[in-house]
Amino acid sequence: MKQLFLLLFFISLFTANTHAQNVPNGGFENWTTHGSGFNVFELPDSWNTTDSISLTQGNHSVTKETVDYHGANYAMRLTPFTYNVIFVIPGVATNGRINLTTLAIEGGTPDTVRHAQLNGWYKFAPVANDSCTIQVTLYKFDGTVRTVVAAGVFGTTTSASVYTPFQVNLTYASGVSPDSVVIAVYSSALGSSHTGTGLLVDDFSFSGIVASTNDKDDVVHSINVYPVPAKNNLTVQVDLKRNVHTSFEIADVTGRTMIVHQMNASTENINISRLSSGTYFYSLLDEKGLTLTSGKFSVIRGY
Repeated sequence: MKQLFLLLFFISLFTANTHAQNVPNGGFENWTTHGSGFNVFELPDSWNTTDSISLTQGNHSVTKETVDYHGANYAMRLTPFTYNVIFVIPGVATNGRINLTTLAIEGGTPDTVRHAQLNGWYKFAPVANDSCTIQVTLYKFDGTVRTVVAAGVFGTTTSASVYTPFQVNLTYASGVSPDSVVIAVYSSALGSSHTGTGLLVDDFSFSGIVASTNDKDDVVHSINVYPVPAKNNLTVQVDLKRNVHTSFEIADVTGRTMIVHQMNASTENINISRLSSGTYFYSLLDEKGLTLTSGKFSVIRGY
């Protein structure tokens, strides 16, 4: 059981090197049959799921929806399943390959684009307080270490009886271009899932591009954000190579915008007293909303 929980947890944490402009099989139109006998299941091409695991318990957890879809002919349906009689595990789909021996995700989708958002459509019928989640993480492997370039998440406990658009805004922690992306879809939360919950997703696609460090060299000479960790105030010093009206945006780890501050001077003090302890991402935006530079800082209360 411990190994299964670790497997599901690692889906959102690991990927290998992988160059796609958009989401392969993002409309979930292409499926391939696997297994034999009583263990036949279908996988959406370019995706892996928990369906082969749930079938050992006699239930499907991720299936092809042939009637209730948003676009074209199919959608993907995810449902929790009971494991070893008492444990309820969410249905999970990821664009990575699940290594059942090492519990790592191998492969993922090759991608060198600094996407701004992942868009899609969903329907959700939660039981109790179940919360569905769609996570996106862009990675860069430098030959030794794989680091997070950007991340974002969409989650809700609210029922959606008709197909509803969602958007995952990616918050950047680095100015480099990624080499791979991992998308993970959960029907409900680990450790808090209920049988009967249903999540339908369809028509995934990326939109928007965030400028890389090389793209913005002609604008930003330097940015200094301090103190780190911060408490009640954050000082931002920006040295621009040319006159551009900018704003300083702070987002939490889920990508939710917390503070937007207009930069009327090269040095600004920003009140962050309403932020809780934790890690936050910042972006310096131009008047068109283009990210000129980004980074992260931490807030600690009580020191």
